[in-house]
Amino acid sequence: MSVVPDLLTSTRIAETARQLGVTHVSAGAKDAVEVCRRSPVDLVIVDLEASGEPRPDAVIRALKGDAGTRSIPVLGFYAHVHNALRESALDAGAEKVLPRSAFSRQLPGLLAGEKQPEH
Repeated sequence: MSVVPDLLTSTRIAETARQLGVTHVSAGAKDAVEVCRRSPVDLVIVDLEASGEPRPDAVIRALKGDAGTRSIPVLGFYAHVHNALRESALDAGAEKVLPRSAFSRQLPGLLAGEKQPEH
C-alpha cells in the first residue's frame, strides 16, 4: 500500500507493481490505518514530503500505534536534502527510509520483497 499523493510517483509505484504481478492499493493519509486493517498489506510506502494533514510522520505513528497494523513494515522516501524528514520518520517508527533516488532505483525489488541495501 502506498500513501503517496504525488500523481507521477503514485503512478510509477502502481505500474511497477502491476508489471511484477503485485497487488497495490493506494490510500490517503487519513485512511491509511483503516485500509491496512481491511486489506492484507505487506508493506506501506509513505512519501515523507507529502503536505496536508495528517503529516507523514503522524501517519507512521498511527500505523505503528494500532495493534492491527503495527507489524506492517513502513518504508518512507524523501528528497536527500531534507534529512530532518528522515529522522522524523525513523522516530515515528518507519523501518526503512530512503532518499528518493535510491527508492526509485530499488522500487522493483522493494515491491517484490527483496532485501535491498540502505544507500
